[in-house]
Amino acid sequence: ARGLQHLPVVDEDNNLLGLVSHRDIVAAELGLARNQVERADEQEFVRDEPEQQDLLRPVAGIMTSEVVTLTTDMSARAAIGHLLRSRHGFAPVLEGMSLVGVLTEDDVLRFCIGYFRASPMIVADIMTRELITAKDSTSLRDAAQLMEREDIHHLLVADSAGRLHGVVSHRDVLMLQRSVTPVAQDIWTIDQLASKNAWTTTTNTPITEAAQTLIDNHFGCLPVVEKKHLLGIVTLSDFLRAILSDDARRTPPEHFIAPCAAYVRQNVCRVSPEQSVARA
Repeated sequence: ARGLQHLPVVDEDNNLLGLVSHRDIVAAELGLARNQVERADEQEFVRDEPEQQDLLRPVAGIMTSEVVTLTTDMSARAAIGHLLRSRHGFAPVLEGMSLVGVLTEDDVLRFCIGYFRASPMIVADIMTRELITAKDSTSLRDAAQLMEREDIHHLLVADSAGRLHGVVSHRDVLMLQRSVTPVAQDIWTIDQLASKNAWTTTTNTPITEAAQTLIDNHFGCLPVVEKKHLLGIVTLSDFLRAILSDDARRTPPEHFIAPCAAYVRQNVCRVSPEQSVARA
């Protein structure tokens, strides 16, 4: 589930300073845990909790300062292009330097549903077919390294015959890494972490239906399966590419070239740079 994944960091005048993500916070805690002295008994697999004073350090120390931002007068087409290049399903929206809202993954998917409402396109038309997969026996450490190396947020777990066994999110991997020792990271395997009953879609599912499934269930991806065999995956990036590609082939609808302000979410949670990591 996605839940609240990003928080804008603003100063006292509501000017955007950066962005802090759930992954940033977990990674920061993981770094603190790595710096702790490991327990003498290597068979103890659970880490000690980070020291409370370490978690009281300010958000400014872990936030990302270089952030892809949008403006209220930017067209939906331009906004989608920016989101695709950033590879994030979240972007702050500014007037000048002041934060006025955000565009989230769900907002963009709702736009996609409207854009493709009369389209005959199906999942097979947009899905990613070149897959990065892991086996049940892949260690937690190897899975984390693979996801970092390939810059992916979801790892599909499949057997040698291509049958899907589950899905692992990068956030889940980081959360578990933060909780266990280096010894355990080589012992734990991702079959202990993967969502065994992962929600899937099929190649002939309308893309509007697939987008609605992502929204309704707060999923970040949908594996594409036929007769129990893994054929592809659909994520937000696939929908964004489909829109931009479709735009190149035909005259876009008016709402696509109109300002994206209509899709901006204005009730935004935000934090100050002085706020602690623990409170964020």
